[in-house]
Amino acid sequence: ALDDSRTLTLANGDKIPMSASMHLVFENESLEHVSPSAVSRSGVVALDQNTLGWRSLIKSWLETRGEERAVLSSLFDRYMDSLINFTAASCIPALDVSVSAIPRMTTALYESVSREIR
Repeated sequence: ALDDSRTLTLANGDKIPMSASMHLVFENESLEHVSPSAVSRSGVVALDQNTLGWRSLIKSWLETRGEERAVLSSLFDRYMDSLINFTAASCIPALDVSVSAIPRMTTALYESVSREIR
């Protein structure tokens, strides 16, 4: 729950005070368990992952890349659909994740590895 004093109370009772400069982004499957007060205090953007797709996420991320942008773009175009299809058909996830999480995890892994190479 997020109260008027900008304190976020977690399900286990922990409280996280938020300063004016702090911002949180939550991605959730639905708003089924969100209180009306939390929704009214938050800026809610509802996007259907099937409408948005992974390409818009990757396009936005690629804008932050330098000279490697063209190579990365072609790699994502070539392999991302296969990766998403493979994970859906052949993998048993430890956690339920949305389809949009797969390209985000892929970009985070790439950034982690590419920092070590530089």
